[in-house]
Amino acid sequence: MRRNNLKEYKKRQQEINAKLVQKAIEHIKKLGGNLSVNNVSRTTYEIANPDKGEKGLTPAAISKNQLYKTMILKAKAEQNNYKQDEATLMTVGDLQIKLYQEMQKREELKIKLKILEDQLSKISLVEKSNTQPKSLEQDCMDIREENKHLKSLLKGVISTLAKLEMVEMVDGNIKIPFHNVVLLDKENLKRIES
Repeated sequence: MRRNNLKEYKKRQQEINAKLVQKAIEHIKKLGGNLSVNNVSRTTYEIANPDKGEKGLTPAAISKNQLYKTMILKAKAEQNNYKQDEATLMTVGDLQIKLYQEMQKREELKIKLKILEDQLSKISLVEKSNTQPKSLEQDCMDIREENKHLKSLLKGVISTLAKLEMVEMVDGNIKIPFHNVVLLDKENLKRIES
């Protein structure tokens, strides 16, 4: 019962805040001001009506909320006569559906990442089945071939993760943005590319 109340409260608060952000945007447009997160934030403090449950929003609160940022971008585009793209024409309901779809995709990607991690953990670096002693030269050749094979597998995994938008290149490192983890640093990336 409490969780339901919390969800209702958050939903109601978001509706109140969205109306407040819209009023702030209209106020700034009416005055011919510059639409920015900071200006909208300051204006929300000036025009908030506590009797309606409104209170000013900090720049951080506005920046963290995709709906509020989209509202500001849409108004800015209208103010500057830019052609609006599909995202800025979305209603609150459209944005909520889009958010739900993105959350579903994220869960699916987490499952795929777990499967890939399991598959990677099963790749053995050294074959233990061969009982015959090998010459040093043969060992080096086998290791070289094994390294080529592993590089190829690793490139395939990274390519698959990139296509699924689960990894991205940041400062030369390959990172998993959901977890803010470096999957492969610059130095090791150079090794598999050579």
